[in-house]
Amino acid sequence: MTAASTPSPRQTAQPAPRPLIVRLCNQVGDVVLSVPALRLLQAHGYALHIVGKKWAAALVGAEGWACHAYPSGKRERGRMLRSLARELTAVDASFPRRPNILLMPNSLSSALEARLGGLKPAGYARDSRGWLLARKERPGTGRHELQDHFDLACSFLGLDPRPQPPRYIDLAVSPAAQAVARALLAERGVPARYLVVVPFAAGVVDKRDKRWPGFAELTRELATQ
Repeated sequence: MTAASTPSPRQTAQPAPRPLIVRLCNQVGDVVLSVPALRLLQAHGYALHIVGKKWAAALVGAEGWACHAYPSGKRERGRMLRSLARELTAVDASFPRRPNILLMPNSLSSALEARLGGLKPAGYARDSRGWLLARKERPGTGRHELQDHFDLACSFLGLDPRPQPPRYIDLAVSPAAQAVARALLAERGVPARYLVVVPFAAGVVDKRDKRWPGFAELTRELATQ
């Protein structure tokens, strides 16, 4: 009589990643700052379907997430989200029964578009949109945007205690994109070592002006190094 063999870790069936739509912000900087949150969601078993501007796929495509360009117009966006929802429901029958799109933007319009697409949005209850959210997360105040996005993912995942976001993002860049960037820099005579300062931010969040007043001083200090 032989003992029943115990399946090895490789043989043990792993649960399939649950599909989740993530609506990105409309600004390049905000999308980059959301990358740690997206990686956290993926690490906790979500197969991410990124919805954002056309350039978002080039920016985060090397991460391996499915990227979908957001069309212009609420009706077109609603149709696109409904079509995506049908595809993901075919993969995971539980998809329509749970919060299934996480909103990185704080706008009311992003929640409205999700509802028009037949989805159940989760996100911060800002911009008077709480009534549109299937799951409302409590926003903090006075935080850096990276921390804001990361905490949203932590709240969605129900993590307690919450981990801290990484100190560096280390954005993955595809070899093709790197080659294009190197060619453009060489064409314009930019040396191998350079620093980019982007002194731009606009809008108000939690009644705070997002513009940082220290760019001029920072640039002068960097120029001396």
